[in-house]
Amino acid sequence: MKLPHELIDDLRSRINPAYAITPGTESYERRLCAEALESLLDEVARLRTQRDDILAAARRTLDENGHLADGEICTLIVLKRAVETLGECRDAP
Repeated sequence: MKLPHELIDDLRSRINPAYAITPGTESYERRLCAEALESLLDEVARLRTQRDDILAAARRTLDENGHLADGEICTLIVLKRAVETLGECRDAP
């Protein structure tokens, strides 16, 4: 299976520059698809960074205040469980 940037490169290689701005042509549609895919990849990267920053802040909070998340009924138990869940699926695609 090709990586996303490889698929975009392949799509871009099939665009005829003479028709890339002409609506209704295959090259126009390919260009729109390539641009949309690139935009989505950028957004995925931004969201992953944001997730990692939030997860790091939550872990710091739990490290500093672990005594508030050490039972079933406690102040930070919901945060502790969320961090555990995110940690399990963090490397998922």
